[in-house]
Amino acid sequence: MKRLVFLLIVSLILVLFTGCAQANDPEENGDTVYLNLVATYETEAYVEEFDVTDDYIYIAEDMAGFSIWEQASGNMLARYDSTLVGNMRLIKVLEESNLLVVFNKYGGTYGGTLFFDITARDNPQYLMSIPGNNAELSCLQVWSINADRFRFSWVNLGSQYYTGEFVRIPNSLYWAQDGLTFEEKLFGFNMAGFDEDLTNERLYCASEELGMKIVDRADFSIVNNISTIGQTIAVKVVDNVAYLGNREEGIQLLDISDELNPVEIFNYDTTGLASDIAVSPELNVFALASTSGGIYLFRGPDGVIERLQRIDDSEIGYTYKVKIHGNYLYAGTRYGIYKFEIINLR
Repeated sequence: MKRLVFLLIVSLILVLFTGCAQANDPEENGDTVYLNLVATYETEAYVEEFDVTDDYIYIAEDMAGFSIWEQASGNMLARYDSTLVGNMRLIKVLEESNLLVVFNKYGGTYGGTLFFDITARDNPQYLMSIPGNNAELSCLQVWSINADRFRFSWVNLGSQYYTGEFVRIPNSLYWAQDGLTFEEKLFGFNMAGFDEDLTNERLYCASEELGMKIVDRADFSIVNNISTIGQTIAVKVVDNVAYLGNREEGIQLLDISDELNPVEIFNYDTTGLASDIAVSPELNVFALASTSGGIYLFRGPDGVIERLQRIDDSEIGYTYKVKIHGNYLYAGTRYGIYKFEIINLR
């Protein structure tokens, strides 16, 4: 009887410790190392979002403001945490224009989207803010047109999509008066994230339980509603392949060469909740940030798509954001930024 009880207890313990593991998510995938840690940048608060260039990392740190780091030295050059700070959630850099765009969720007078001159990286200068309808942004994108002009798009939690252009002038910005100035569209569905193809006039929407929607930017009509394997909260489209972060269902890849007839080419049920995606066509790899699952690196889509390596959250903390820049993968976690060199690709 004692032996039976002992075996029952052991069995229950094994169930508890293995029940959360994914059958297709082994802890080891061969002996080859593909991600080599080369640097860490420790933040004061969670990394809500970050942007990377060749020389710098720009980090939105929630209630700690935002910080600017020099990659070569590993030093923090500036932290903006004055009385303007509320909750820094989104951050984008336009280095050609020496401009930093930051979304501040709870900033009182200075809530909304803030613009900074970063000509001096160690002393960012506040230029202006746009409050109002962007006070609950869920995602933000910016593009340089030239050194003095840039384009933006954002979506707020009320499913309102805004796009327009700014012209950069000394110590300020103003709305472009020629061509596209400002557009607004109220969608009738949630948008947790989006990707935008300005050349082909397409908007790819991560619409949570509604899957992915392809929208024609010319008239904002819906080209296709695509069902996915989970709640789609992140989307990236590269070379007619849609990379989808489907929350508890992990990652899914769809060939959307034929927009009306998408074809699934890969899916992988990861540990944790999928939260962000990065793609490098040059290296033929893609990565997923998966909160309590850490980060995953995959090979593909050219050739056989396969998982290469996982870095667990026990090593780097809960992981919310991921980017690939050059030969490096950057993971944004609860502790800061981890920089990995991507190696041994053959």
